[in-house]
Amino acid sequence: MRTTILNLILLTSVAGGAYAQRDKLDVALGAAQHKEEVQGDLKGAIAAYKKVIAEAGANRVVAAKAHLRLGLCYEKLGAADASRVYRELLARFADQKEIAGQAQARLDALAGGVGAARTMSVRLLWDHALNSKGTISKDGRWMSFIDWTSGGDVAIRDLVNGTNRRVNDAGDWPRKKVTVEETVLSPDGKHIAYQWADSRTKFVYEVRVVDVDGKNERTLHRPVDGFASPLAWLPDGKRIAVFEQFQVNGKWQQGRLLFMNVADGKFVSRMQGWVNGIAFSPDGRWFSYANEDRVFVGSTEGSEAPVALPGQSAREKVMAWTPEGRHVLILSERGGSPSFWLLPVADGKSSGEAVLVKSGLTGGVRGNGFTPLGGFVFGERERRNRVVMAGLNGVKLTGAPVGVNTQRVESSGGEWSPDGKRFLYWAQLRQRLTIRETATGVETEVTPQLKIIGNFATWTPGGKEILVFGGGQDGRTGFYLMDPRSGETRLVAESGVHPNFGRAAFSADGKTLYFTGPNHVSLAVKDLTTGAERHLVQGNAEIIRKVRLSPDGKTVSLSMDYEIRLLDAATGKLTRTIRGKQEGDLFRDHSWLADGNGLIALWRRMGDSTASLARIPLDGGEWESAALGMFGQSFHVSPDGKQVAIQQEIDRTQIWVMENFLPGTARAAR
Repeated sequence: MRTTILNLILLTSVAGGAYAQRDKLDVALGAAQHKEEVQGDLKGAIAAYKKVIAEAGANRVVAAKAHLRLGLCYEKLGAADASRVYRELLARFADQKEIAGQAQARLDALAGGVGAARTMSVRLLWDHALNSKGTISKDGRWMSFIDWTSGGDVAIRDLVNGTNRRVNDAGDWPRKKVTVEETVLSPDGKHIAYQWADSRTKFVYEVRVVDVDGKNERTLHRPVDGFASPLAWLPDGKRIAVFEQFQVNGKWQQGRLLFMNVADGKFVSRMQGWVNGIAFSPDGRWFSYANEDRVFVGSTEGSEAPVALPGQSAREKVMAWTPEGRHVLILSERGGSPSFWLLPVADGKSSGEAVLVKSGLTGGVRGNGFTPLGGFVFGERERRNRVVMAGLNGVKLTGAPVGVNTQRVESSGGEWSPDGKRFLYWAQLRQRLTIRETATGVETEVTPQLKIIGNFATWTPGGKEILVFGGGQDGRTGFYLMDPRSGETRLVAESGVHPNFGRAAFSADGKTLYFTGPNHVSLAVKDLTTGAERHLVQGNAEIIRKVRLSPDGKTVSLSMDYEIRLLDAATGKLTRTIRGKQEGDLFRDHSWLADGNGLIALWRRMGDSTASLARIPLDGGEWESAALGMFGQSFHVSPDGKQVAIQQEIDRTQIWVMENFLPGTARAAR
């Protein structure tokens, strides 16, 4: 018994020593990586990695990791030793398959010679991404994002294996109208800061932090009557850059930049103004941001005003600070179109001329961060509209949809005149209305004589004029009747609604107009003969997407995102609510059947990328629904019921990595 006890004591002692040694090595490896990635001290990191390798002993995992990081450091310095270290890793640690695979990949990439100029390349990491609202981990493997398919939760993507994992259940859209809007992954990859938004009664915003395993979730900041969103982690991993803005008497005031402690939520206000992207130098001494048209650099710990970098005034956004600390990467239109530029910076000041890196980008670009080897990960969102036509049998399309004009990239709207002889649609980003003669195909274009042009246009019941929404030269905003030949306009109903949400419907005789009022959540009615006007609906919590009138003129119907509401046209009293088959089903548009006994609705299921047309009987009968094979925002059925025009929305996000573009390592490929 005594011998057994002694053996147990000895075994416990040995095991404890082994665990202590393993912990010590992990700490040393982390310290070396801190030198490399946070401090930017590559030579110091090389010495630290070599020491870890020498002391690793039987711990092959740590030794292999240190070998890989050592090779990456040499590669960043442009030293030929990188290939030697990778080959040594493959020879000694072939059993560490994942690490050995990464080493082999780096050897393959360096086959043309370390330090030699390589052509810049852009490689796709994630097609049809759910969104690009996040940042990547230091090793370039993980990316935070928002999972809209689950109601708007924090999630993380494995960019190597192509798998997604939900981190929490903070979002519950549309049931509770709460969702996540932004995510930022911490430098060590262990925490995610995110913006949480609640729109149940009024918009409430919070800055929250959660561990990547979903634990330790907490709220750091909740402004009263204000907006707050995390922008980036500071390199020390202890603070977050937050943009905050307040409303006073319904008007948004100038915003400010906060540096907020993760531990307790306390913050300092670093500066006032708009922040369009922010980045920190690798050593944390400097930060750079844009205010839409200029780029600035300031001291992180100082209080003096940041200094504008030289350059022409253009739409600009800060993407990232480069790993070597000598450049700020920005998205700018200083060349005439959205492009990536490198701005040389040293000690918080400009140190050279801006360098064009890549042009031909869209406006929907978000920076997600740098990989260890200097590749820049970014998301690009293509979002545009086009009007297509197809034959219609009930709610099913007959034949493939065809664009109304193949010569134009962007078109929207789409509506036949009451007699079916003309068809109108918006072209050139809503600046011009195109009117097509359906018999001949001949088109004419007309520009509404307005200072501000909205995205709404519909024929009057007689087909002689077109009702449009916009703002006149005198500053009055509302619904205007337009001459389709000259573009001349006259105001018929004033409304303070945003230009993107002006919606209206005529009575059959054209003498009464139902239209959206202020804040796009109210409905007014105006007698166009007498000028008498009154509110029919006030205090909606939902945006009114479409306004329609039943054939007999007795019922007004409203598309409200997740439901269609039927109202008594005389009193505004709600008579019926139509919802989808499942919670979260979205309604984008609807129209009445000619007999007034039902509706045709354009709808889609939450998370689906395609929409459907459905015939909805008002007697409680079953829906007849048919998939469109596209995402649609609106539709219009021809007067004879044999054709349909659909405003198709093309919405595609892709995550890319741009490689071999940093100065001294690349031949730029424009």
